[in-house]
Amino acid sequence: MSSDFLFAQPSILIGAATLFDPAGSLQMYNRSLTPDEADALALISDWELARQDFERAYQAFLDAHPDLAKAA
Repeated sequence: MSSDFLFAQPSILIGAATLFDPAGSLQMYNRSLTPDEADALALISDWELARQDFERAYQAFLDAHPDLAKAA
């Protein structure tokens, strides 16, 4: 999950295909039913990334202090 949830993530193939799409019908965005739903999904995504950061930091701390890892 990434923090750019609300932004389009087109592939290189879609990017190349837009050259031949003057009407702009190939625009791909992450869609939600309501703005509140979009905000909620983005917030969930942000908190998930924060949780992953805390887990990595905690593991790095335990790796740096193996004596504390045994006590936990």
